Order: sequence, then structure tokens, then C-alpha cells
Amino acid sequence: VFTGTAGERPLVEGVRAAVPGAVSLAGELTLAETAALLAAAPAFVTNNTGPMHLGAAVGCPTAALYALTNPQHT
Repeated sequence: VFTGTAGERPLVEGVRAAVPGAVSLAGELTLAETAALLAAAPAFVTNNTGPMHLGAAVGCPTAALYALTNPQHT
């Protein structure tokens, strides 16, 4: 399952199309619905964003990918 904002739909759809059986919910979920989805998920892979913290807060095993935008932080 892929999530994201409505503005990220084209990007998400491009990635989703390459993953057989994947579903996109980009732009479809409220914050509370995203939290409920993450609470039920077996794991969550994300970049360093608000949903990363949300996944951790609801107890979902979360793997966060950090870009090398600031080598001092990675």
C-alpha cells in the first residue's frame, strides 16, 4: 500500500505501477485514517517525514530512509 498527498499521486502512481498487486491511497486518507492504517500494518518503509513519526507513535515497526542531504546528520 502506498500513501502520500494528492499532489504526490503522479509520483506514487509511477512507483505503484512497477509493483504487482500494489495499491495507492495517495490523497485518499485523513491523518487519523493514515494512523489507523499504520497501526494495522506489519511494517512501514518511509522517508524522513511526518508519517515516519506517526508510524512509530502507533507502534508500527518503521524503517526510515534518510537522503544524504546533510552528511553531518547521516
